[in-house]
Amino acid sequence: MSKISAVINTYNEENNIVNCLQTIDWVEEIILVDTGSTDRTIEYARKFTKNIFIYSCCDYVEQVRNFGINKAKNNWILIIDADEILPVVSEKIIRNLIKNKSIDGYLFPRRNYINGTTYLKHGYFYPDYQLRLFRNRSDIRYSSVIHEQPKIIKERTKLVPELEIIHNSSHSKYNAFSSFRRFFSYILIEGKDFAEKKDLNY
Repeated sequence: MSKISAVINTYNEENNIVNCLQTIDWVEEIILVDTGSTDRTIEYARKFTKNIFIYSCCDYVEQVRNFGINKAKNNWILIIDADEILPVVSEKIIRNLIKNKSIDGYLFPRRNYINGTTYLKHGYFYPDYQLRLFRNRSDIRYSSVIHEQPKIIKERTKLVPELEIIHNSSHSKYNAFSSFRRFFSYILIEGKDFAEKKDLNY
């Protein structure tokens, strides 16, 4: 039977961590990697898992995720951020997905909320497919490139539109014009990478 390790990274997420972990408390293992929280994040997380690790501050979240993945014991990895939640139906859907031996990774759409009720519904921002469920293999890891997803050949991946990741507005980068200005640098990096790719998997 396939089992799942959820990997989550945190930094001062006491307002989000409980809601997040409640939506993934059905997985066999939760691994939390904290990058120096000074609030009650770790205290709250201990109610859900003993697998809590401290990772020194780094440049990109991808490094933190790889550290957590390397601690995982199970054959599937589920990645989720502290300011995200999964819907109630996620357990049933994901349990069925990992039965498919021909697929190595699944991509879920993500809703990016800018306040309590409104999310960005078009263009770059939605469906914003994220590779968040994949086999725990040494060749499936994040690179050092910002916002880069693990590399899996297109034929071994699948889009799952019926399971949406909900990203709340607590760390929204898109709720003011000044926020969008900071976002421009990411657009340039990702646009250049997108243009240089010959085989676009996603």
